Amino acid sequence: MNNSTGAHLPFAAASAVPLPTSTCTTRVKDIETAGNRVYFSNAGGCFDGTWAADVATGNLVWKNTCLGATEALTVVNGWLFKGSHAHSCPGAFTDGTGTHFLLLQNPATGALGPWFPNTDAGPPTEVGPLVSATDGSDLWVGGDFTKVNGVGQQSLTRFTNLGPGAAPLGPVLPTLSSTTARQVKATVQTSLDNDDTVLTYRLLRGASNTVVATTTATSTFWSRPSITLTDTTAPSRSSQMYRIEVYDGHNTVRGGYSIITVR
Repeated sequence: MNNSTGAHLPFAAASAVPLPTSTCTTRVKDIETAGNRVYFSNAGGCFDGTWAADVATGNLVWKNTCLGATEALTVVNGWLFKGSHAHSCPGAFTDGTGTHFLLLQNPATGALGPWFPNTDAGPPTEVGPLVSATDGSDLWVGGDFTKVNGVGQQSLTRFTNLGPGAAPLGPVLPTLSSTTARQVKATVQTSLDNDDTVLTYRLLRGASNTVVATTTATSTFWSRPSITLTDTTAPSRSSQMYRIEVYDGHNTVRGGYSIITVR
């Protein structure tokens, strides 16, 4: 609308919202402006997602079609945080992975970012987060929930950038094989970290925890592929034990040992 007269102006981005029909009713639940972008959240069956428009032109920048009503949006430190009860996001996770009440989006593209904490859904609405705000650095979330990350925290919670952040999930025992002289291959499922998607994996040999191989891999709660690290300097015809170490840039977590006889 025109700020001076209140007259309606063209807004091409409104095409992101389906027109109401007898089987489709969706409504905007929150609006957040940051820089030259304005962000919208929707709820209502036929469209529960988020979308972004250019402030100057009114043109649509992107549209995200996750299912599960989006109740709140807040931009913090260059990321778009959303409170919803998403249960399916095309290109990411599908139904069957549970309900994800807190997600992060790239403001430029709408793609999901590396942040996966969660709440539950409490009474009376049973929908979880309903409102969010920031003081410029921390994110405050309020709503109908009784737990955050499985710990009792009712209706109001705060997320901060202080400290090292969440630690990766401890790695499982590696599966070992040795079919070539002086080589041991260790295969393990990638770990999960609530605020990092790219993690560093190290293969440690022996009680001295000698690093014999290193790699990086991407993992999310909807995609945790397996990786293989290879020790090419293992002593032939010896019994060796190996473990995996995971590092997120701040926290280091080690798993247990597996044992193999080297070829």
